[in-house]
Amino acid sequence: TLLWLLPVEYLLLLLLPVDSSIQKKRKMKLRRMVAAFAYDNQSPLQSHLCLARALWRGVVLPNDTVVDATCGNGFDTVELAKLTPRGRVHAMDVKREATAKARARVSKELSGGEGRCTFHVQSHETKPPGLERCKVVVFNLGYLPGHHQNRNATDYHSTEAHSTVAALRTWALPCLVDGGFASLVVYPGHPKGLKEDVALRAFARALSPSFWRAATHRTVNHDPSAPYLLTLHRQPKNRRRTTTTTTKVDDDDDLDDD
Repeated sequence: TLLWLLPVEYLLLLLLPVDSSIQKKRKMKLRRMVAAFAYDNQSPLQSHLCLARALWRGVVLPNDTVVDATCGNGFDTVELAKLTPRGRVHAMDVKREATAKARARVSKELSGGEGRCTFHVQSHETKPPGLERCKVVVFNLGYLPGHHQNRNATDYHSTEAHSTVAALRTWALPCLVDGGFASLVVYPGHPKGLKEDVALRAFARALSPSFWRAATHRTVNHDPSAPYLLTLHRQPKNRRRTTTTTTKVDDDDDLDDD
């Protein structure tokens, strides 16, 4: 797969002996390109998105059910479908154009993938129809990538604090199986994103540590408004401990349904 992404002139160099200083420089450049490509696409610490996908790979099994709660252009939907060849992906977005793009991307990039994906045109605030339990729920918050709008205005379209917290409280966390988790990429660099950031961190801090492990991954040497990853892991039963701290979630005290 990697070779097809390289310019033809560099592919030819792979087949030629090094017999000039120019070719030697170009081969060195090729090696740097290959190394950079490998690092960018394999290192989980390269970005918040790389880390999120590495965590998905660590827990999702081929027959699991997973949810892309804000599918956007479908990049995360494709990754989740690759991890669940015998499972089910629920992909949802409030914009019809987004679900159409996500469906097209899955169909193009993953043979047979569309048959395992159910697309819902709806807000992430409401549980997708047909979902009972799942291993991972993915939120890539903010606004639709590539959808240009004035984010200095007060009425631009973006995910919002009240609906995202409601989603976590009413269906996303209650639907998780033991060992599953919610993965949220948060963008505090715009006004609605900042409100969402504050609300989500407050919600996460209030979760009972007996049942949940809440963690953030963010850079400390970048702008504080840079995107970051928030994960809310449902503790397996054998790792739970007694506590008095709790956040009330619909139908479950501490989300313990047993």
